[in-house]
Amino acid sequence: MSLFSYTKTAQEKPALGLNRVLTLAGKLGNPQDKINTVHIAGTNGKGSVAAFTYSMLNQAGFKAGRFVSPFLNNANESILIGSTPIADHELKKILAAIGPCINETNAQTGQMLTQFEIMTVCAFIHFKNQACDFCIIETGMGGADDATNIISKPLVSVLTPISIDHSAYLGNTVEEIAGVKAGIIKQNSPLVTAQQASAAMAIIQSVCRKKSAMLYTVDSDAVESLGFNGIFEKFKYDNLIWESGLAGYHQVNNAALALEAIGVLQKQYGLAITQQNKFNGIKRTVNPARFEILCQDPLVFFDGAHNAHGMGSLNFNLNRYFKNKKISFLLAFMADKDADQMIDTISETGFRFVATEVPDNPRSLPCGKLYALLKEKSLNAYCEKDIENAINVAKNDADILVICGSLYLYKHIMGFFEQ
Repeated sequence: MSLFSYTKTAQEKPALGLNRVLTLAGKLGNPQDKINTVHIAGTNGKGSVAAFTYSMLNQAGFKAGRFVSPFLNNANESILIGSTPIADHELKKILAAIGPCINETNAQTGQMLTQFEIMTVCAFIHFKNQACDFCIIETGMGGADDATNIISKPLVSVLTPISIDHSAYLGNTVEEIAGVKAGIIKQNSPLVTAQQASAAMAIIQSVCRKKSAMLYTVDSDAVESLGFNGIFEKFKYDNLIWESGLAGYHQVNNAALALEAIGVLQKQYGLAITQQNKFNGIKRTVNPARFEILCQDPLVFFDGAHNAHGMGSLNFNLNRYFKNKKISFLLAFMADKDADQMIDTISETGFRFVATEVPDNPRSLPCGKLYALLKEKSLNAYCEKDIENAINVAKNDADILVICGSLYLYKHIMGFFEQ
């Protein structure tokens, strides 16, 4: 398989650790240290915070790059400048140039570089080659041992809310997971964090003290909802009125976190951005697969919620905007997720639950096992491995269909809802 083909395959089981990617980056002159980065980690919301931050920088006229994880449809979407994914010919050119170094790294470390590690390095090279002003970098998983964490001096690091997820890799408690995610905090570099559980915040504060990192915290109590238009929120933060371009109540805190990160760039580095740039950036932010409307009749949503915290936000939104509606869920989970807890979170909101699975993804929980979990809870459950059949069963007689459980399902769903 060619390197280019390898980047296009289904996203693989994670393999954490920095040795391989540090070795490769070193052979290539450490491109990650030649770009201006905003590094974002957290359990939920990092994609939305990245999107808000990216949108504000674009509105201010900066050439901004963004590294996205996971991609939704194809690997090119991982590496964006403006609204444009890296082109196939550009990716092939980079891979051809670094191919010998990849082979050397594999031989030297005795391990194969993962798809994610290769794409991370490609992103750094592309952003450097294109002379991006700022680069928004999302971790793939965790923080300390994530491939993106070879960045040695980010302009600012950002932590979104931390909760339990990926326990097999990151730990079984919030404290353990916070310790891993706090690994993105760097010596003398500022950190902006969402309001965290006390156990997580204690870890973050300790790491910031040890690394002389200035800590900025967004106070959720200072974010005031002013109501909503459809599924989009208006809110007050920093004594100003904002309108979110991303749907859902939870996005007001994500927007506030992004605003705080931009504020740090202004204070610390003199970022030239106007208030209007920020207003427009927040209002015009786009981030697919996050409480996204796929169809109006019937109303169909796709949401990337894939853990209990994310399902909680989704459930809150459905009850906030659609009281007394017949809501049907189409579900697919990865096998390493806490499906039991996720089901419990939404069990009282839906009247029907259809189990399916992500095609051609070995990490997907088989729909038969998911169906069994649903039936154990005495829910009105169905099992349909075929995606089209699953959609038809799920939307029958429903006011609203919600498709959720895994971002990896998105590309297999979209073809049935062309608008």
